[in-house]
Amino acid sequence: MMMALPCSCFTVLPWLLLLYLILFFLVWITLLNFYSNL
Repeated sequence: MMMALPCSCFTVLPWLLLLYLILFFLVWITLLNFYSNL
C-alpha cells in the first residue's frame, strides 16, 4: 500500500502541471485580446 502512493503521485503530477500550463495560456491569450481591444 505504501509503494502505491508515490506511483499515483508521479502519474497525477504531470497532469496537474499540464492543467496549470493550459490555464496559464488561456489567461494569457484572453489578457492579450483584452489589451489589444483597448
